[in-house]
Amino acid sequence: MGGDAPLATIKIGSDQVAEINQADAIAAFDEIAGSERFVQAVYSGAMTTADQQAVVTQLIRGEVLKAEADKLGATPTPEAFDAARQQLEEELVQVAASVDPGDPDVAAAEIRGELGSYFDRIADRVANETALREVFANEIEGGLPCASHILVSLDDEALANDLFDQLQSGADFAQLAAEFSIDGSRESGGDIGCTDPQRFVAAFRDAVISAEVDELVGPVETEFGFHIIKVTGYEDPAAIEARINAIYDDVTVSVDPGFGVWNTTITPQAIVDAPSQ
Repeated sequence: MGGDAPLATIKIGSDQVAEINQADAIAAFDEIAGSERFVQAVYSGAMTTADQQAVVTQLIRGEVLKAEADKLGATPTPEAFDAARQQLEEELVQVAASVDPGDPDVAAAEIRGELGSYFDRIADRVANETALREVFANEIEGGLPCASHILVSLDDEALANDLFDQLQSGADFAQLAAEFSIDGSRESGGDIGCTDPQRFVAAFRDAVISAEVDELVGPVETEFGFHIIKVTGYEDPAAIEARINAIYDDVTVSVDPGFGVWNTTITPQAIVDAPSQ
């Protein structure tokens, strides 16, 4: 590969929306290769052709998701882009911890710098996909309850009651969860995701099932402690995923045959090796 020749041309319907030039791809590969720790952790020390195809696939998806978000008026805010970068930086801490015996936070920051603009392009893709998922979640009725909770120990019933009173008076749920919750959800402001309530212990399950959206429930006692619960909405992950994948139904990607082909028979669609003759 070399120069500015198109490596992949992207059309939505009859409109060409973007082009991934060979120079763009080479720049991304070089930025990735510039971080030995990232390559070691993610690619076991060396990128294969399949890995390079996956990188270009991510760049293509980024362009498609941006076009769709713009079309639906769901372009992320600056804060949403910042949140996407923060999400990826947290993932880099886990990457760094797997290959660097030093401080993973320091190593992750160094890897972030080494990845350069490739990191930013992936963060933009994440932000646009998150924005689209929020649009689709609001359009799809029913689904699994999404909840947050604050958990304190069984010895701290007074604290649980005090936190509940603070929340009713307008205190920030995520801040109190980060400060007081004793389980891992404190790292995400108490967010425990969208889950089948039947997976929960009985008292917690019943509270989630009976709660209205944004209603505070609690303190609810279980064997784990006292919970303050808030159902934040409902999502159908499978339906949302189907809507994300369906975006590509109207997308045509032409790939340099020396690099691969865009496979429309797999979900999600991606660049793969051209079939042997």
